[in-house]
Amino acid sequence: MKNFLLAFLFLCGAVVSAQFPQLHSEIPAKADWFVGFDNLGANYFVTDNTFYKEKERKLLQYQNISFGKIARGDLINPMNLVLFYKDFNAVVFLDNQLNEIRRINFSDFPEPLTVTAAGNASQNRLWIYNSINQQIGLYDFLKNTVLYLAQPIKGDIVHYETNFNHFYWIDDSGNRFSCDLFGKIISVGKFPVEPRTQFISDTSILYLKNKELRHFSLDGNTEQLVDLGEKSVLGFWYGAQNLAIFTSEGISLYKLKLR
Repeated sequence: MKNFLLAFLFLCGAVVSAQFPQLHSEIPAKADWFVGFDNLGANYFVTDNTFYKEKERKLLQYQNISFGKIARGDLINPMNLVLFYKDFNAVVFLDNQLNEIRRINFSDFPEPLTVTAAGNASQNRLWIYNSINQQIGLYDFLKNTVLYLAQPIKGDIVHYETNFNHFYWIDDSGNRFSCDLFGKIISVGKFPVEPRTQFISDTSILYLKNKELRHFSLDGNTEQLVDLGEKSVLGFWYGAQNLAIFTSEGISLYKLKLR
């Protein structure tokens, strides 16, 4: 069966190989899932639906029982962290000490939204995806206004990421797109469909499948297994050639060069 799979991937233009990252250090942490690192070196994780920030052995925490389960944590601005509570159609903003700055419940709007994706954008705005009209928009949380940027999109969003200037996503057919602040949507190509994914560049991703970490690139449709020995990976984060692997034992930090 394994030989058949390798032959199939070869015929499809994929090259299966492995990368061997170099273990740098390990952080003991009992957590349900690992959110990632911010650009100041703090790491974030969730345990019993409580959001934690750890840096230099100092631990901060935030909990919001009324909004239920944390679906996503946005770390691109450590001074304005965003927690998305998908089941309750709400977001919470935290400062760098995990003090609550504001909370927004999209169900309370005069014309309620059903937000299934949310993330930080520039100039006091949030990227949102409203599944009612299937449109990507920018929500200005100071003016309390929503600006929709493009026509309704096709397909369901399986994975998405945001930065200050772009909303990126992969749909349920494996198509990857980007949308900028002016509503210009670009189709990038075809990618594996896995909810636990991270965009590495315009043409490559890291993703988890069967607790194994894989690197896929559109350049030649190549796929590489990231060999982590016997580790059973529950979550990961990658940035600036640093790979953080989350297992039931804690967080392992590696050096890994990807493109």
